[in-house]
Amino acid sequence: MVGSAVIQEVVSRVSSFLLGKCEDMESKGHIIERLEMALAEMEFALERSVKLPITDVSLLHRRKVIKHAYLEATNLLEKHKRRQPQQENKEIERIPNGRSLSSLSLISLNKDESLCLSCSDVQRFEWFADCASKFVRDVESGCSLRHYTFCNPLVRRLLEGKILGYERMQGTQVRHCYIWPMCFEGRGVEAELQYRYEDRKMPEKDFRLTLMLRLSESTDIVAIAIKCLLSLASQFKLVTESAEGELSLVPNLLLDTCNSGALSLVGIQPQYIRYSDIFRPDPICCKSKGEGFSPENIISAELSRILPEPVMFADFRCYISAQEECGGLIRSMDDAHRPPPELAALVTPHLVQEGLKESYAYEVVGFKEQRRDGSMQEMSEMVRSQAISRFIRQPQLTDYGMLWISPHGCAYYGVQKINSVMASVPGADDSSKTKRAAKRRRRNCG
Repeated sequence: MVGSAVIQEVVSRVSSFLLGKCEDMESKGHIIERLEMALAEMEFALERSVKLPITDVSLLHRRKVIKHAYLEATNLLEKHKRRQPQQENKEIERIPNGRSLSSLSLISLNKDESLCLSCSDVQRFEWFADCASKFVRDVESGCSLRHYTFCNPLVRRLLEGKILGYERMQGTQVRHCYIWPMCFEGRGVEAELQYRYEDRKMPEKDFRLTLMLRLSESTDIVAIAIKCLLSLASQFKLVTESAEGELSLVPNLLLDTCNSGALSLVGIQPQYIRYSDIFRPDPICCKSKGEGFSPENIISAELSRILPEPVMFADFRCYISAQEECGGLIRSMDDAHRPPPELAALVTPHLVQEGLKESYAYEVVGFKEQRRDGSMQEMSEMVRSQAISRFIRQPQLTDYGMLWISPHGCAYYGVQKINSVMASVPGADDSSKTKRAAKRRRRNCG
C-alpha cells in the first residue's frame, strides 16, 4: 500500500511538472514577444529622431536614456536566447527515471534556475517603449517648420538646413562669413561659424573667429559670437570696437546674400563630427545641472565666465600692433615687410580629461614644453609679453604659447610669426590651421 501511494505521488508530480513546463514555455514565448515589440518601439524612436533636428537639450537627454534602455534590453534578449537551448538540454537530463526518484529530486523538479528574463523586466522595457512613443511625438511637434516661425530669422534658416555665407570686398577691406548647420544622431543641431575681416592697409585691425556651438530656436548666434570675441580679446587687453562693429553687420549681410546652394558639406561633415565628439563628448554636459559648469568642478568656472554654455570650441586670432607692441621685434627682422605676429586664443570648454583631478599649464616654446604654475587668466595675460621677449632673444623662434588644461576644459594662448607668403594669400586655409592647432593641443592634453 505504501509503495503504491509513493508511486502514485511520483506520477502525479511528474505529470504536474511536465504540464507546468509546457505552460511555462508558452509564457516565456509570450514574454519574449513582448520584449521584442518593446525593442521595436524604441528602435523606431531612435531611428526617427535621427532624421529630425532636435534643438531642446531635454529631448537630447530623453533620447540618451531611451538609447541606454534599448541597448540594455537588446543585451538581455540576446543573453536569454543564448541560454535557452542549453537550459532545455539540462531540463531533459534533470528528469529522473522511476527507480531513482527521491523526495529531494521531486523538490528539485519545481526549481527553475534558468530565469534571466522576468515579467518585471519586460514591464520595465514596455514602459520605456511608451516613453519612446511620446518622445517621437514631442520631437516631431518641436521640429515642425511652423515651430520655427517665431525664431530669429538667421537661426530659422539654419534649422531648415541652409548654409549661409557671403564674401565681400570693399576697397582694401575683405569680409568673409559662413555658417554651416549640422544635424547628428544624439547631438541635435550644431553649427560652425567662420568669420574673417581683413584690412590690407591696417592689418592690426584684422581678426578671425571660428565657433562650434549647439543651436536652438532661442539661439542668437551673432550675439554669442560677439560675446566670445569680447571675452577672448579682453584676456589680451585688446580694444575690439571695430571687430564688434563688424560682427554686428553679419545678420543683415547673411540674410541679404543667403547662399544656401553655393557650398557643399562634402568633406566638412566628417571632419566636423570627429572634432565635435572630441570637443564635447557628452552633448548635454553642464546643461543638465543648469547653466554654467558643474559646481563640484571649481576649476572649470574659469571657462564658464569666458564662453556661453552652447559653445564647444572657439578660435580667435588677430595681429599684434607693430607700432604699440613690438616695434623692436619688427626692426630686428631681416624682412621689414613681414606682417606683425599673430595672436591666437583657442578654447574648448567641454573637452574632458578622464582621471585628471586638478588643472595645470605648459609653456610651449617651439616644439619644447615646460610645466608651469598659474591660472588660465595668468597664462592669457602673460603670453603676449613673454612671446615678444622670446622672439627678440631668439630671432629664429616662430611659435610661443601657453597651454592650460583642466578636468573639464582646455585653453591655448599663443603668438606666431606669420610668413609673408601666407599673409599674401587671403584666408590661407584658416579652417585647417585651426583644426591642426586644436589637434596639437589635444595631443598635449593627453
